[in-house]
Amino acid sequence: MAYKLDIFETLAAIDKRDFEFYDRLDADQKKGFAPPVAMRWLSAVSDGQTSPLYIMLTNDRANINFYEIYDHPELQYKLMASCGYGKFHRHQWVPLSGKKQQNDKVITFLERFYPEASVNELSILLNQFTRETFKEFVLGSGCTPEEEKEVIKAYERSGDKTKDKKPKAKKA
Repeated sequence: MAYKLDIFETLAAIDKRDFEFYDRLDADQKKGFAPPVAMRWLSAVSDGQTSPLYIMLTNDRANINFYEIYDHPELQYKLMASCGYGKFHRHQWVPLSGKKQQNDKVITFLERFYPEASVNELSILLNQFTRETFKEFVLGSGCTPEEEKEVIKAYERSGDKTKDKKPKAKKA
């Protein structure tokens, strides 16, 4: 049975910018290192402030020519470690795009602020918002009141409606 390297241990080393982590792994552990999986976990941080930074760093540093250097997992790891922020962050899995795509109007709106980001990255960023934080972001963007209403309405139509709802109290 193939050894699976602990993804959380790997992410902690990447967050701390531990460039020697891969070198310290034994042969079985190195076989268990899955660069595409690690990069997918790395790019999504649940902290709203550093989330855009991790997306951009991962895309700009680790994702460029990623599959051309597939035969060099040590290099791939070191590129991911260069994206670390120096302290631990809670990472989350980014599922493959099997679910409904976000509204084009909302994605187009976000593209103005993150022109280098892909649609998938913008969707990840969009999932970090709650209704209130998205509304605050839109209101602070400097767009026209009509556009504000359109974008917020589009977000509410396409977004996760349960994010800001409080759980209903159970009847006794």
